[in-house]
Formats: sequence, structure tokens, C-alpha cells
Amino acid sequence: MEVLNELFGREYLRRFPAIHRFLRIGLASHLIHLDTIAELLPERCALRNTALFTNPAVQELRKYVKIAFPWDNHYKYYADASGLPPHVLIMAEFKKQGKKIDALVPKIEEMLESHQMTGTVSVSQIRRIVESSPTIRNMSTVLAEVSARLQDQQRFSNAAAADEDNSMGRVGDQFDMFDHPDGHRRHFPPGYTLQNCKLQFMYQLWHCGDGTQRICPINDFTPRDRSVWSRRMNKSYSELKSLMESIDHAARNNNVATRARMTRADAQNCFLAGYSEINVKTTTPSGKVRDIAQLKWQSALRYRQKKV
Repeated sequence: MEVLNELFGREYLRRFPAIHRFLRIGLASHLIHLDTIAELLPERCALRNTALFTNPAVQELRKYVKIAFPWDNHYKYYADASGLPPHVLIMAEFKKQGKKIDALVPKIEEMLESHQMTGTVSVSQIRRIVESSPTIRNMSTVLAEVSARLQDQQRFSNAAAADEDNSMGRVGDQFDMFDHPDGHRRHFPPGYTLQNCKLQFMYQLWHCGDGTQRICPINDFTPRDRSVWSRRMNKSYSELKSLMESIDHAARNNNVATRARMTRADAQNCFLAGYSEINVKTTTPSGKVRDIAQLKWQSALRYRQKKV
């Protein structure tokens, strides 16, 4: 859900909860066919500049998307709709396995007694007896599956709770202050650095922040926040600020208004309206066309031409 908030804006999705399921299905379809889409899209297609292609969080979701064909056992990927809460089913499974263990104890004792009639039984022999039992092997498999289910349930519950908490706040209220070793609280955690990501994604971090890490927009960092940075880091910040303001200025010149607080959709519109006019060389030394939106922001700074 956090990725959908990044793509479409938290406020917009909160107003239309009925479409969340369809958006998830659409995003999954996009991720499954991403390689084919990338091959068929023209290199200069504006769609390549959207967060569907530039946001690292979207790419990270690819490993979780699976297809269940009609001939597959679809319960491997989707839980059966029994009407019972998941934790009830899991506890029932544990109880079932507990009964199997209780029933197994007399059988083990019987086997040990039969071996003891012919002589002493070593620890290694006992281990082999237990490990060779089909019931034990089956139980270990089932318990591993139950453990995986519990972990998945916990992960999904945490994600749902985070979505609910974030949906209740206004833009700017979903960010944290972080304690630092010098006793001050800052808008970013200790050890934070300006990541060298693609220009478009950095523009969103600059104006909208990082909702997944609960870090406010970089544009809101104060001088006290930046006082722990090195001279080189502060120089990078000043260069980044100049670059972001150039995109803002170009967007306003193209009649797209910037605001002090922007949603992801606002930032997307402003970026598309202004990124092509930031005075970056559009061709490489070999004569190839350079896609500015796909550049990392530090590369954009390096290729930026000085105004005469």
C-alpha cells in the first residue's frame, strides 16, 4: 500500500478506498510484464519518466509478485476464504500438531523398549530412530510452513497498521524527529546521507519526503539538522538545492504551480513540466541522445552547462 501512496498520493487514495484492490492488481500486472513493457516502449516515451519505472520501491516489489495459473494449486499463494480469522486457523494448526506429538510419544517409548530388549541404545541410535519416523519428518515440514505463515501474517499486519496510521495524518504530520548522539533531535536519523538516486525520485524526496522511513522532505531540513554534516555533504546539499529550484522555476515558467507542500502527484507534474529545461546536455560525447530523467541527480549536476 505504501508504494501505491507513493504513486498516486496518500490523500487521493484515502478518498477512494474502493479502487485500492484494482490498483494492486494493476501494479502486479505491470511488475510481471515490466521487462516486456520496457522493450516495447520508445526510449523517449514519457511513461519511462514516471515512478512506475524510476522509484526503487516499485522495483523492489517484483520479487513478491507471483502468478497462479489455473492448473496450479492456487492455495499455495492465496489463503482459502473460510471466514475465520487467520490467527484462529494458525492456532488450530498448532493444536492439531500438538495432538500428533502427544500420540507419537507412546510409539517412541515402545520402539525404545523394543531396542532395549536386545541391548543398550546409544544417543545416535535414538536420533536415527526418531529421524527415520515419517510422522516426525511430516511434522517438521508442517511446522516450517506454519512458522512462515506466522511471519507473513505479522509482516502484513504491521504494513496494514502503518497504512492506517499514515492515512489518518495530514501531509507533513507523518514524519518523525530522530534523536542524535549530541542530544539534539533532527529530521533524519543518525548516519543519514543524500542518496545518489535518479533525478526524478530525488525530486520527490526533496518535496514529499520518504514516507517509508518517516523522513520529512529534504527541503525542510534546517541549519541545525545539517550542522552534523561534513563540509562536502553540505556542499552536495547546496548543489542539490540549486538543481531542485531550477526544476521548480522551469515548471512555473510552463504554467505548473509549485507549492510549499506537494503530494506525489503534484511533484510528478512539476518534474515533468520542468526537468527538460535545467540546462543539461542532451547528447553524449558520442552523439547519443541522453535521457535526462533517467540520470542520477549527481550525474545531472556533472552534465549541467554553466550559463554564460
